[in-house]
Amino acid sequence: MKKCRRKPSAPAIEIKSLRKNQEIRVPEVRFIDPDNGLNEVMDIEKALKIAEEEELDLVEVSPLANPPVVKLINYDSYRYQQKKLILKQKQSIKKTEVKGMRLSPRIDENDLNTKVKQGLKFLEKGHKVKLDILLRGREAQHSEMAIGVIQSYIDKIQENININVEQSPQKIGRLITAIIGAKS
Repeated sequence: MKKCRRKPSAPAIEIKSLRKNQEIRVPEVRFIDPDNGLNEVMDIEKALKIAEEEELDLVEVSPLANPPVVKLINYDSYRYQQKKLILKQKQSIKKTEVKGMRLSPRIDENDLNTKVKQGLKFLEKGHKVKLDILLRGREAQHSEMAIGVIQSYIDKIQENININVEQSPQKIGRLITAIIGAKS
């Protein structure tokens, strides 16, 4: 069986479908024309005739109102504006990732400084950093050394950037973890 190597396409943006022109099946509507300042209740036939004369679409914007509210607009332009608005809202959402950093209880000072530099890069980009130390063998009996390594890492980071310790170093079995993030 052959595997498809094509990238998945971006998900289609769904816009709430509104009834327009001949799809509106009520006898009376509240007609709104923003250009001419019209806002009145009229028969659907009269509203459709006005829309045809203006060469615009009659779109039902509030179907639950009594009578339903229709607006005289260019429907394709309206859909385009709605898509742009939805995309802008999606882009404004900030995504934060948690980056993992594995340390050792016997880590050398220079290696720790290298890890600190990498952690600073992650924090400056707005990510959180999860610090892990896996205790092996007899290291499990000296967990205070591992907690001291994490604490020295946090102290070195705090010298350069203002951080928030979201989870203080805690031992879970043979793993000691802590999570830090940049203060905004």
